[in-house]
Amino acid sequence: MGRRLVAAVVLGVVAASGAALAQPAVTTIPTDPAACSKLNEQLYAWAEAQEKKNKKLIIPREFARVSADLDEACGDKDFKKAQVALDWMNNCIKNYTKPYKLGFCQRDKKYFCAVLPGTDACPNP
Repeated sequence: MGRRLVAAVVLGVVAASGAALAQPAVTTIPTDPAACSKLNEQLYAWAEAQEKKNKKLIIPREFARVSADLDEACGDKDFKKAQVALDWMNNCIKNYTKPYKLGFCQRDKKYFCAVLPGTDACPNP
């Protein structure tokens, strides 16, 4: 699967194809690289659909970065890093319609741990 910069998650339920999509509710990352990547694709597709449905919602760059790193972590079988990325993405998804300045989809400690796991932002195992 080629890498791509993915863009987003916003709230809503209509896919680009017109089919309804429920909000992703996965809290644990699959430990199979293919299933992990598939989960990332589903999050991205859901986000794209929401963006198309509600033009007022803007896809945060931070989500795109974490999603791209999740895809890489899945391919590298680094499921610990993938779980950190999924946790950040879930928090962003749950709070996406709230004002951006509240920080749910911003660059906080969890964000930096998701994209730079070797930093001080990450808790020690």
